[in-house]
Amino acid sequence: MRYILGLVQSMKIKRKYFIWMVSNSILVFLLFSVFMLHGFHRVEVGQPAEEALVKGLILLAIATIVVIAGSYLLVIRTLSTPFDRLVSAMTRVNDGDYTTRVDLGAGGELGEIGEYFNTMVSGIARSDVREQQSADELKAKTLQLEKEIAERKITEEALRQAQKMEAIARLAGGVAHDFNNLLTSILGFASLTLDSLDENHPSRDDVEEIIRSGGRAQDLTTKLLMLGRKRQLDRREVDINAAVLSMVSLLRRTLGADIELVTDLSEEAGSVMADAGSLEQVVMNLAVNSRDAMPEGGKLLIRTDSKRLTGTDLQHLPNLEKGSHCIMSVLDTGTGMSPGIIQHVFEPFFTTKGETTGTGLGLSTAYGIVRQCAGAIEVISTVGKGSEFRIYIPQANAESPTLSVEVDDETNISGSETILLVEDEDSVRRLTSRMLSGLGYNVLEARYGTEGLRLAQDYDGNIDLVLSDVVMPQLSGPDMIEQMHKIRSGFKVLYISGFTQDRHLRDPSGRTAQLVMKPFSRERLARKIREVLMT
Repeated sequence: MRYILGLVQSMKIKRKYFIWMVSNSILVFLLFSVFMLHGFHRVEVGQPAEEALVKGLILLAIATIVVIAGSYLLVIRTLSTPFDRLVSAMTRVNDGDYTTRVDLGAGGELGEIGEYFNTMVSGIARSDVREQQSADELKAKTLQLEKEIAERKITEEALRQAQKMEAIARLAGGVAHDFNNLLTSILGFASLTLDSLDENHPSRDDVEEIIRSGGRAQDLTTKLLMLGRKRQLDRREVDINAAVLSMVSLLRRTLGADIELVTDLSEEAGSVMADAGSLEQVVMNLAVNSRDAMPEGGKLLIRTDSKRLTGTDLQHLPNLEKGSHCIMSVLDTGTGMSPGIIQHVFEPFFTTKGETTGTGLGLSTAYGIVRQCAGAIEVISTVGKGSEFRIYIPQANAESPTLSVEVDDETNISGSETILLVEDEDSVRRLTSRMLSGLGYNVLEARYGTEGLRLAQDYDGNIDLVLSDVVMPQLSGPDMIEQMHKIRSGFKVLYISGFTQDRHLRDPSGRTAQLVMKPFSRERLARKIREVLMT
């Protein structure tokens, strides 16, 4: 624009003005000369000089006015009007109208200015389009980057939460395992003591109270083991809708009359591989948690559905794998939870109900059970608008459940077979040995797996059953069984443990081995032994 204005004020234009002015001056001078000669001629022919002079001046004035007016109109036509059009076009361009074009005539300096102006405006328009396209591309890339950053933050937060829960689960499972060994001794010896007391013995009530307290402690360790996913579940194919329907009556009684229970069950939900009792415990724990969040009543909805998870879904569910999953949602109209509470909701002993209400293990137990079924729990909640606990469990692929022989109550639980007992915890080994001897079995004791191998090799008689702990120093139970099978055959296997992360322990024949969980009673251990020996 400045360049154009410079052209308008260039020396060429000033020279044209100068030429016009000189031409006008010469024209006026020539007219003046003509009228003077005309005046002299009038005087010569007898007309008075004054009159001839006046007439000549009048004619000169008229001619000058005509010449100046004609020059002015010529200037307006050739320069002023095109210049006004140029200034108007420049104003429109300055306001952002890059479609503006100006016509200053063909040829000449003004024509060149007009052509340059139009060329420059076209270039500006193309540049503006490119800048707009670049701006749009930059905006789109910025939005995509912001979306990726947000998704990555969600994934990282979910991963941190999963790692934190994994660490807590390991700690809880380890504590529960050690505590279970103690409980096995406490409850076992208390039961033996109780059996030795008369009905009217003054200490009988005290021993029974010890057993009841030990039972409550056992429930606590069971929940901790569920959290740590270190308690073996009897996983079978379970119809998720049937499991929910079987609990409706119990849930109604638990929730109370002021809470409406509604079910929305999809036929597409299908079945999952889970322990039916543990799955019912998950539903009950979530329902009780929702009930406590609705002190003035409300609505509880249990919904089932199915979904095929993709990579996008796994960004906020890092513990799951791609594929078809059953989804069970428990929704309430309660008080809801803040993001700060949601971050800790599955931690053991975390509760918002006060010190006198609840143990803080309900949701953590549910979390552990679901994780042990290769699933995950997602929490969606807003303060004042209720909460939703969404459970994802892989759908079953028609796996056959493990069958076992059930021992009737009337069946004799004693026996005379030879049992090799391998247990590294001294108190548990002594207790188990006393239980088995009292049931009539011939018991061989070994503290470690290496000792068990030596006994199996050196013992001349028949060994009918190996009763072994799973996790032991020097040599684990499964490794000991594998080596023992090379030197002796014909024996059955029963494992005892406070926990096990291997849900696929095998006996020498390759079948899934049986497991009895600590702490165990004499009756439960005896029935499990007969069950294994009879298969």
